[in-house]
Amino acid sequence: MTMGHMCIGLSHYVAGNHAFAIQSFGNSIQVSADTLFTSAARLFLGMTYVSDEQFSEAGDTLEEIMRISDDYGVEFLGTAAQLFYGVVLISQGKLNKGMGIVEDASKSFLESDSRYRYATANYTIGKVYARVVLGEGERSLSLIAKNIGFLVKNIPLARKKAEAYFGKAIETFKRCGATTYLKQAKEALESLREKSSTLFCVDLRSTGLSQSQDRRP
Repeated sequence: MTMGHMCIGLSHYVAGNHAFAIQSFGNSIQVSADTLFTSAARLFLGMTYVSDEQFSEAGDTLEEIMRISDDYGVEFLGTAAQLFYGVVLISQGKLNKGMGIVEDASKSFLESDSRYRYATANYTIGKVYARVVLGEGERSLSLIAKNIGFLVKNIPLARKKAEAYFGKAIETFKRCGATTYLKQAKEALESLREKSSTLFCVDLRSTGLSQSQDRRP
């Protein structure tokens, strides 16, 4: 019964039906009497909360998994939880710490040949750098002040880094046969290139350097 709820939740998660996925994973946790299955359901629940941008709920859920991972030695779940917990920290404006956790998780997935998780980590990192390139998300003075070192270091190369991480994600999703996530990664890369090119053109026009300006003989 626990696995049944979990499988239903995963089908909803893949389809993007987050509310139904959250309900199914919650049902799985309620009926489970096994720590391993309960932790797996919590991990999927935390992943869904992150996808649905319910970061407060995600943080509480993922912290519980990491605690259980330490107590019971289920590192494969704990490392996956760290990946999404890093995303939660990034959403809270803790860019340097969050990215450090995500990158460490990515290295662990590569070493253990966990291809799907490795692809997911690269896709996640790519999205963070893409947001830096496009100036998306919160841009308060307090956020900038807290992350000045990270921003100064990464803004100049943010587009190249985003493209590189998206490229790794696309290649690995393709190897895994994860067609849904492969499509999402490709769309993210295309969107980055399109939007960043538009921003570049706007910058040229604002400085009077666009090719459309009158040329002198």
